Amino acid sequence: MNSNRIKYLLIFSFFITSTIMVAQENEQPFMVTYIEVLPGYEDQVVTLLSHVAYEAREHAGNLRYQAFQRIGRLSHFAIFETWLDENSMMDFRTQLEFTSYRETIESVTYSPYDERPSTAIFDTPNQGQQGTVYAITHIDIIPTALEDGRVIINGLVRATRDEVGAIEIAIMEQNNRRNHFTLIETWSTFNAQASHLAESHTINFRNELLPRSGSLYDERLYRLIN
Repeated sequence: MNSNRIKYLLIFSFFITSTIMVAQENEQPFMVTYIEVLPGYEDQVVTLLSHVAYEAREHAGNLRYQAFQRIGRLSHFAIFETWLDENSMMDFRTQLEFTSYRETIESVTYSPYDERPSTAIFDTPNQGQQGTVYAITHIDIIPTALEDGRVIINGLVRATRDEVGAIEIAIMEQNNRRNHFTLIETWSTFNAQASHLAESHTINFRNELLPRSGSLYDERLYRLIN
């Protein structure tokens, strides 16, 4: 390969990489956070999350900030947030309301505060319509099956959005691990969510996903705190 061709390929590669980086920086940021606290602190954490969620929604640039408590595992919590841009999200993290919250929450957790910056693959209404039950599922696709996995996940989202009782069905891609996804579901009733599990497209999805999965299918049900 001659030097001119090598030079061209290097320039082209740099252009593509730069374009992807700029696109990612300009994308609307989403954040999925998992929190596991010590037994006995559940009520205190509910209060903390209610307060920080309120303060976040009052902050300029916030489009959505919802805090959840896991059903059947009350010491597990999750946060789902959306911001207009990266600057507004990072600015909120410098505010006293957030730094005080982080300092307090760190003192009662038994595992790391698990923030996962993400990008929406299937768009979401941002504001977050309220439902009765929320399902947040971590999906890990082995890298060699990533494209097949994307098609399978996207098919599930399309089919599930047509189900009775489905309020919001969205899929997020984790920014630093492009083979990690978060499925966000909001359901009007527990029966609607349970019926979803018996749908043929849900069963087919799980069967097709298994050979392409890098870890267990981690579905967790939550109630909305604030």
